[in-house]
Amino acid sequence: MDLQSKVSELLAAWRALDDQGHDVIEGWATIPITTGGPCLLRAGRYFPSNQEALLVGFRNISFSRKDHLPQGHGFLVSRAELESDFTWFALSRQSSGSSELFSMMVKDIIDIVLSVSPSSEQFIYQAFIARINAWQDFMKRGVDGVLSSREELGLFGELEALMALIDIGISKDIVIDSWLGPLDNVHDLSFGVRGAIEIKSTLSSNAFTASISSLEQLNDSLISPLFLIGIQCSLSERGRTLVEQVDKLRVIFSDSPEMLKNFNLRLLHAGFFEVASSCYTRKFLNIELKIYQVSNDFPRITNENVPPAIKKVKYEIDLNMVSNGEVILTDALRKIGVI
Repeated sequence: MDLQSKVSELLAAWRALDDQGHDVIEGWATIPITTGGPCLLRAGRYFPSNQEALLVGFRNISFSRKDHLPQGHGFLVSRAELESDFTWFALSRQSSGSSELFSMMVKDIIDIVLSVSPSSEQFIYQAFIARINAWQDFMKRGVDGVLSSREELGLFGELEALMALIDIGISKDIVIDSWLGPLDNVHDLSFGVRGAIEIKSTLSSNAFTASISSLEQLNDSLISPLFLIGIQCSLSERGRTLVEQVDKLRVIFSDSPEMLKNFNLRLLHAGFFEVASSCYTRKFLNIELKIYQVSNDFPRITNENVPPAIKKVKYEIDLNMVSNGEVILTDALRKIGVI
């Protein structure tokens, strides 16, 4: 199915339904935009409020009326009473919501629903809800959704580390499942109780700096073993943009719909959104990668070596001045237990 044609159908259907609105006193007016397959898509408007909606119908899913449906930031998800043999969900724009941003959100949701077909209905439903939850996080960033220069570099570095793990043979499902930084985990890569990895990237040419943003990030009493990966980049035409980095990993994860879905969800939680792709023109080249085990002789500030009255810190470590703890990636992953 062609995504752009479905989006065009949706927009045309919304216009047609707006013109027909005077014929509906109260309730849903809808137009199908897909037929067949594991789920159905419809353009809809609910009258008398006349707000546009994308309706997704499932014939056989496990759903409880007590399940929480996401809403906020100008949209809501609700049950819609249409055909009795389908369970319908309506993603609707509220009057306070931006029509432009809502259209982008709907386009993305259609892409997700179509891209995971012909998966099971339950899988598509879970992908649908998870993607909307990720959109909630995205909308908290502001309307433009563009990463700052520091955030752009940081995400590039995290993706560079993911590729480094894959290149040495770590299972792709382990790699994507461990990437929990975008989901507000303390560490960028977390392997349960076995260990964790923090990733820091820099463009500094004078020093190999790692910027630390909390007392917990380098506290190995919370999780051990704990490693720090430092990635020093330069701006070079021989490098890759953030978008090219994302696309390369999408190809790597494309043989598994579940892994690709999880990767895309984490990208959105991290603040990466395709509508801003043209903003990411810088090309980063990885010129050096260093790995350190964080232990007692590693320079860091933690909850345990500052007075209790100090609650938050931000500081930088010059990794070129760290003489202890440097290891190679395979040894770090062996200590964690993933190889």
